[in-house]
Amino acid sequence: MYAPKSFVQTEDHPDGEDGFLSVVTELVMITERLANMGPVERNPVRPGPNTAPIIDRQTHLVGLAEEELRRRKLRARFLPAQFFGEAAWSMLLDLYVSEFRQRPVATTSACIAADVPASTALRWLDLLEQRSLIERYDSDQDRRVKFIRLTGDGRQALEAILSSY
Repeated sequence: MYAPKSFVQTEDHPDGEDGFLSVVTELVMITERLANMGPVERNPVRPGPNTAPIIDRQTHLVGLAEEELRRRKLRARFLPAQFFGEAAWSMLLDLYVSEFRQRPVATTSACIAADVPASTALRWLDLLEQRSLIERYDSDQDRRVKFIRLTGDGRQALEAILSSY
């Protein structure tokens, strides 16, 4: 591990004036070296007129949705999930990401994504369906299973919200 050397040593502070002066001096030197290196290219690939975008719009929006879901899980590690109460938003984000990943979402999976009791999640699904943001459809393999997906209006609403981030 790198430790800066002290410039001023005294009997009270054998390592220098609390090492503060030394650290500041080292930071100034590092900053000067970095400044002399020139600009750092964050994205060395420059799209030209015939180049496809590096990340298309939907991929970017899905990334934002996944990050939002990740943050929700992270905050639940520190505070009870019921403090936040956004079951519908969690389900919509999960549906958006799942659609992009081409993974069908069963009703039970949507309820789990909501992180609330199943009865509460089902009420939210009913409301989202009444507002034409989601739709339910039958499984081809098992008549007992219902899947959920975003409607065009639901997708547009999510993309408008995510685009505003």
